[in-house]
Amino acid sequence: MRSFFNKVIIMGNISQKPELKYTKSKSAVCKIYVAVEDYFSRDVSFFPVVIWGEKAKKYNKKFHKGDSVLIEGKLKRRRYEYNNEKRYITEIIASKIQLVSE
Repeated sequence: MRSFFNKVIIMGNISQKPELKYTKSKSAVCKIYVAVEDYFSRDVSFFPVVIWGEKAKKYNKKFHKGDSVLIEGKLKRRRYEYNNEKRYITEIIASKIQLVSE
């Protein structure tokens, strides 16, 4: 039996102000978008990163647009509805977060 691991590590810059929200069960969730530049092609990809719980409150205050961050987490795909249409999004659920000095 094979074991597969779901782990992703990215480093980039926060591309917009962090968004802090609360679920119906009052759990804090912070969403940031991290811009990551490909070293060879210079293309930029934007990745949504989700931070849960007490870390969400902490990093919502600590992070600002333009900050360089190192994120470790796992990929998660979820489904939601918008205007009665099913849509899907793939996000990074952060487990470790670090501000990076340039």
